[in-house]
Amino acid sequence: MLLAKARERGGTERVWMKSAIVERELGNIEEERKLLNEGLKQFPSFYKLWLMLGQLEERLAEAAKQQGQPEKQHAHKMEAKKVYDSGLKPCPNSVPLWLSLANLEEEMSGLSKVRAILIMARKRNPQNPELWLAAVRAELKHGEKKEADSLMAKALQECPNSGILWAASIEM
Repeated sequence: MLLAKARERGGTERVWMKSAIVERELGNIEEERKLLNEGLKQFPSFYKLWLMLGQLEERLAEAAKQQGQPEKQHAHKMEAKKVYDSGLKPCPNSVPLWLSLANLEEEMSGLSKVRAILIMARKRNPQNPELWLAAVRAELKHGEKKEADSLMAKALQECPNSGILWAASIEM
């Protein structure tokens, strides 16, 4: 009730986010979706609302998978992809959105699609070690050691002071 009053009185994007989190914790999926969609109408550049809406669809896809409903699973994954894509238009610098889209595409389409997404993400967000690391890990996951080594070398050139990249390089 407090959050509803706060929303009515011109609540911030964080009020909308917290409201959706409360509904998620209560298991009210439709109310969570409604709050996220309404919040996005008011705050389209708040990437966390896009992220939460995409994650909602991914949770529903996982539930459909566990219930043996592959059509519903696919539909929810496609909806999550659409949400992440839509969120990247107003939030092109949101690394969590790029990474979520890349992870989802890896599940759905495989390595070549992930490569394309992460290349685009790095172009929009240069010198970002997280995006480089995601690309390296995707290559390693698919057994492309040579490509991973090449990407790591480029990553370290672009982000020479990145602790996470140096740690991953040593680990490789």
